[in-house]
Amino acid sequence: MSKRIYVLDASALFYFPSLLDAELWTTELVVNEVKNDVEKDIVKKMIDNKDLLVGSAPLESIKEVITVANELSEIHKLSKADLSLLALSLYLKEKGENVMLLTDDYAMQNIALHLKINVSSISGKSITHKIVWEFYCPACRKTISSFKVKECPICGTPLKRKPKTKEPL
Repeated sequence: MSKRIYVLDASALFYFPSLLDAELWTTELVVNEVKNDVEKDIVKKMIDNKDLLVGSAPLESIKEVITVANELSEIHKLSKADLSLLALSLYLKEKGENVMLLTDDYAMQNIALHLKINVSSISGKSITHKIVWEFYCPACRKTISSFKVKECPICGTPLKRKPKTKEPL
C-alpha cells in the first residue's frame, strides 16, 4: 500500500506537521492564506525541508469539483483555496493515492464525501450527513435553483438555504 497522503487546509498546517510515514500536501493558494509572520516562517521551513509539498491539480479536476459543488449548492461557500484543495485531493485520489483531506470546513467535507474523498476534521467536528442544498424564499416559499440569486425574484425577500436531500454517513 502506498504511503498515506494528507492534504491540509490552512487550519491543519500547524496541527499535523510531524505525521509519521505520511506525505503532507497543500496548495499555493493555502500557503498564501497564512498571514502571521511566525506561521509564514514555519510553513516556509516545512516547504524548504520537503516536510510539506505544494501542488496543484489539472483543470479537469478543478472542473469536476466545481460541477459537484454547483450540484450540491455549496459553490458559494468555497474560496479559491478551498477549490484548489478539493481538486488536488481528487486528482491524487484518481491517481490511486491513499488520500485524506484535513479540514474543518463543512462545505468542503460535504463536497469531499460526494467525490468519495476521505476527509477528517482537525477539531473533531465533522458533518454527520451528506447534503444537497436548495435555496428558497422564506416568505413565498418559492424554490430557487440558482445560487447566484440572492433575493426572491417574486417578492424580493432574501433567500435561505435548506437541505434538499440528507443522507446519513
